[in-house]
Amino acid sequence: MKNCTYSYIATILIISSTALLPGAYAGESPPTAVRSIAWSECPADWFPEAASQDVVCGTLDVPMQRYGNQRSRESVRLALSKLPATGEAKGSVILVAGGPGQSGLDFSLTQSDAMTRLRASFDIIGYDPRGIGRSEPKIVCNTKPDVPSYSRQSMEACLTSMDKAFLAELSTLDAVDDLNDIRAALGDEKITLVAYSYGTMVAQLYAERYPFYVRAMVLDGVVDLSENYATMFTNQLRGFNLSFYRFAQYCANTGNCPLSASPADATATYRSILASAERGDILRSDGTTVTAAEIYTYTMSALYSEANWSELAQFLSQLGDGSVIDETAEELMDSLGAEEATKAQMVITCADYGRLSSTPALPFLAGTFAALEDDPDPSNDDPCSAWPFEAQFTPHIPRRDKSLPPLLFVSQTGDPTTPYGNAVKMSAAFESPLITRDGNGHSFVLIEDVPCVDDKVVDYIRYPNIPLGDLYCR
Repeated sequence: MKNCTYSYIATILIISSTALLPGAYAGESPPTAVRSIAWSECPADWFPEAASQDVVCGTLDVPMQRYGNQRSRESVRLALSKLPATGEAKGSVILVAGGPGQSGLDFSLTQSDAMTRLRASFDIIGYDPRGIGRSEPKIVCNTKPDVPSYSRQSMEACLTSMDKAFLAELSTLDAVDDLNDIRAALGDEKITLVAYSYGTMVAQLYAERYPFYVRAMVLDGVVDLSENYATMFTNQLRGFNLSFYRFAQYCANTGNCPLSASPADATATYRSILASAERGDILRSDGTTVTAAEIYTYTMSALYSEANWSELAQFLSQLGDGSVIDETAEELMDSLGAEEATKAQMVITCADYGRLSSTPALPFLAGTFAALEDDPDPSNDDPCSAWPFEAQFTPHIPRRDKSLPPLLFVSQTGDPTTPYGNAVKMSAAFESPLITRDGNGHSFVLIEDVPCVDDKVVDYIRYPNIPLGDLYCR
């Protein structure tokens, strides 16, 4: 579709000067932070919900750079939150956010029956990774309003807006070492964590680098460490294609939705909706236009969870030539501002993968929901072509160190952005069990109250030494 201002890269949640060698530190005892975290009342501007839910906050200074056993004097300040255990704390459960670029500071506020049970014995820890949210310094890209968030121009603005010494230390490998410093500062001999989406990349690399410091790890929405960027990107497009077609079937069954159950017809109808928006024919109540980018971004966001499908169907039913969306739809559009997270995602992705390779497999997606641009190949406006440093991550098949205990992988069969096959492959590589949920959506553990899954997750975190096999939940 011509003249589209939206980009796949900017809307798909990415999972993502010496490249990591699998298990590089295995068998060694790398230096760890010995400082502790001073917990106190959360600053009012961090998140207002904290005061009413017993959450406390703190910061931790970690080295900006690490060279083997050497640590730089310059530091990065991480922001953390803690929901204290209601009973005697046996340790901490660290929640690792997705993205890259997503804040995890408010993850400690997660309310579910399973989280309540965990909190009886564990402190629940959320944090903002380096460069993100309330951590300092922060990824800042002072771009002009008309510059696409995910572009070479945007990256050039990042390079002039931030200190290059800091930019050079923003890879996932740096996040792995930060996580180990958090573990040490919490006073936990071994780490217990739940990782979501891109956070599973952090967790798996931690398991390779620090196997002797792992107690229990739950990985939900799994990144495949063996994929290069082009392969990951193509598989995500295929995943969103399948999710859109499953949604179209659901949409048609509601009887109040413009999409039909036919993939080709559903795609054509959706394209016509975007075309109406590009002509300026879809309006807000104040007379301003709803853009194709807003519609597309909200659609992609809603496809992350089947729980959002009813809302998405209702939204699409309002759209057409001369239509004016209602107040609820306007609120949805206004809630999509993720400019800051998109730029952080771009920077960290470039730090990991370097210059993005082309995706020659994309032609087979022609005519599908995933092919909404004339040229969706990320390498053709590659922000990383301006990145001045070498790629820090080397795709590889993990090797499980003998000192690493079993991890627990979780995935849904209809996951659009970290396809189910990722979890099958990585759980096999780490010789660990996999819980499969038959459903549509992305990460959900400890969030959506799915007893079949959450009961096993809670038991595993409490008693990680009890053997656990694969499980299928409907």
